[in-house]
Amino acid sequence: MIALVSLLQFTRDGKLGYKSMDETMLPYYYNCPRRILEVLTSTTNASALEWRFRCYQRLEKQGGLAALKPRVRFVTLDPVRFSDRTQCSQFEVVSRRGWLITARRFDGWDCFLGLCRLRLSPEQQWQVVQGG
Repeated sequence: MIALVSLLQFTRDGKLGYKSMDETMLPYYYNCPRRILEVLTSTTNASALEWRFRCYQRLEKQGGLAALKPRVRFVTLDPVRFSDRTQCSQFEVVSRRGWLITARRFDGWDCFLGLCRLRLSPEQQWQVVQGG
């Protein structure tokens, strides 16, 4: 059994667009649920193996998100840039829904800079520095 990835897009005027590809085409979408990955049969195809590896990496990173509860402080390896041209890498979680986080921003001197909403990507590196 192999994985098939289908992307669907609906336009405002009700038209449907779609694109289907299998895992051997190395799709750039890695949000396959674990229950699907676990029923796939073994393969020797390098692209399929790479896609499965990236899906498992994303699941591991997403599992780490459970640590981001309210009052937990974390830092990002690369500063996050905001629309007001500021950037910040120190945050305290206010609330979280999936990858979307409402947080307090702090500067290097522990000074509160304001609230923000940010969406962590699976590729973004971060680390908890103080528990809640």
